[in-house]
Amino acid sequence: MACTKEMEAPKTFYYWSALAAVSAILKDRVYINRGGAFKLYPNIYVLLYGTSGLRKGHPINLAKKMVMEVDNTRVISGRSSIQAIIKDLSEAKTKEGSGGKHRMISDSAGFVVASEFSNAIIKDPTALTILTDLYDRMYNAGEWRNMLKSGIEDLKNPTITMLGGVNEAQFKDTVSLRDTMGGFIGRTFIILERTRGVLNSLWQELDNPPDASKLAVYLKRVACLEGEVIYSDDVGRHFDSWYHEYFKGEVEDETGSALRILENMLKVAMLLSLSEDEERVIKKSHVDEAIELVEPLVFSAKRTVLGQGKASLAGQTATFLTELLGRPNYKCLRKDMLAKHWRDFDAEDCDRIANTMVENNAITRGLVDNKVVYALTERAVKELQGLVKK
Repeated sequence: MACTKEMEAPKTFYYWSALAAVSAILKDRVYINRGGAFKLYPNIYVLLYGTSGLRKGHPINLAKKMVMEVDNTRVISGRSSIQAIIKDLSEAKTKEGSGGKHRMISDSAGFVVASEFSNAIIKDPTALTILTDLYDRMYNAGEWRNMLKSGIEDLKNPTITMLGGVNEAQFKDTVSLRDTMGGFIGRTFIILERTRGVLNSLWQELDNPPDASKLAVYLKRVACLEGEVIYSDDVGRHFDSWYHEYFKGEVEDETGSALRILENMLKVAMLLSLSEDEERVIKKSHVDEAIELVEPLVFSAKRTVLGQGKASLAGQTATFLTELLGRPNYKCLRKDMLAKHWRDFDAEDCDRIANTMVENNAITRGLVDNKVVYALTERAVKELQGLVKK
């Protein structure tokens, strides 16, 4: 984070790209014992979600270079079909090491990385379903088999980490409602940003430019770690208390992100611990930071559901609500709504959307200086942020 503070990309993009890099080089060598029921591994899926031009590419490419410097796992980048990715993961590969020595990579661990996620995986209705299945390393111990007419491919302990960039248009074109509500989004950290971290034309040399080879020095040591990542009873009771408080009552969440929040949080806590030192011990500070990072992402995941309904104005309604959600006090003048989104809906459609939202108690509509103003209701704000509990 220190060496990227002068870069324009949002700071969260660098933070989560770095976590993905740590995840990729750890593979399945370390784990958390989940009560003796299963082992939780540190692989994560991350999508940097922002408008085109928000500088998603640099943090993603920096993470990719760091992982390539460590050179202990397959890096899958560029444009691929899901079948080509499976084929790559199924084949043993020989790597040339130092001193001309050769070593074999026979496991099926991989880092799927792309600054443009929609271009990384050739459109295939099964692609994200397969990635959803491959994410759950704890349930894929041993071999994962892909059986097609063309032949059989076996993956050995598949452990996939993914990092990609996407904007709203690409997301809607790439991720279907089935993927959103079928588990892919619930397993993916959606890092949503609207503005750049800083403004920097880069006309001068940076004081501390990011250097992947230097950043990878520590990662090379971490890549050698193996075994269980532990925590004290006090730490266990701490996150157990948070977990029971979070799930007081039923959590309403179509994406499954909230329902998976404990495992998602523990994965991040494990990565934070191993980013800090090589002790393989999760501290309370790691849990607290992980909670602070992961809880708001339920909202980001829930936002992806907006606009994926079957109603004729579902997409426009999502745009309407998202605009209100990003406004101060969740309020917007009708004329400002139309001025900004004239390409999305006209005045008649705007009024139809508003009428429906008023009837649903999602917004209020009033007059300020004889101008129509829309405002989200408190209930709607909580629902859109994924925080409503029955």
